[in-house]
Amino acid sequence: MHGAKPQAAINALNIRCSTDARATLEQLLGPPTAIVEIGEADICLGYRLTAPVANGDGLKKYKEAREYAARLAGGPLNGRIDRKRCRVISRDPDIEVDLDTARHILWQAALTKALLAYGPDESTESKQPAHGLRHRNLTTVRSKAIARW
Repeated sequence: MHGAKPQAAINALNIRCSTDARATLEQLLGPPTAIVEIGEADICLGYRLTAPVANGDGLKKYKEAREYAARLAGGPLNGRIDRKRCRVISRDPDIEVDLDTARHILWQAALTKALLAYGPDESTESKQPAHGLRHRNLTTVRSKAIARW
């Protein structure tokens, strides 16, 4: 009987980004476990996870974290890397990151970036109540920003 091949556990959150985006990601997540140069202006930041991700909810969180990081860094989620052209810049195997924490930090930063990029338009500003209650309008702006993002 042919069953689904079990997926290998994922031990690291790898983020492909430009050298310019590196500082932003390191400011958010701290120093990575490894930094690998993969091209002239491209690098891969590797964060070893405190616990491996195998499937289910953990895999969903892992994919979300990668998506948020890609949106922040402007890099691709996937892509071929020519291992012959890679060069390890730094490596510290003692550095680890918790997936839930990293995902939450990346989500907050990505949402903030989207809100700044797609701030309020005239339709949401005109709906602001005179007495200063802005919660409903911020929710509307956030929803529009995420939809456009």
